[in-house]
Amino acid sequence: MSSALSTEPVLCGDETPVNVARKDSDEHGTPVPGAPHVVTVRTPEERLVWSRALPARTKVALRTLGCQRS
Repeated sequence: MSSALSTEPVLCGDETPVNVARKDSDEHGTPVPGAPHVVTVRTPEERLVWSRALPARTKVALRTLGCQRS
């Protein structure tokens, strides 16, 4: 999928505003920083859609998804 997406001229991306991979707060309800989220990368017409766990909401985490163009 990453190879197919890397050949596309335009991609859209969105990451979840809440953690869907695991609980993102501790036993006291305090948010856990760096909790994983899910990112979706797709073509504009949604012909290709790829979802993947995102370990943190950082530029570095987004760069290492494996679907960036070279």
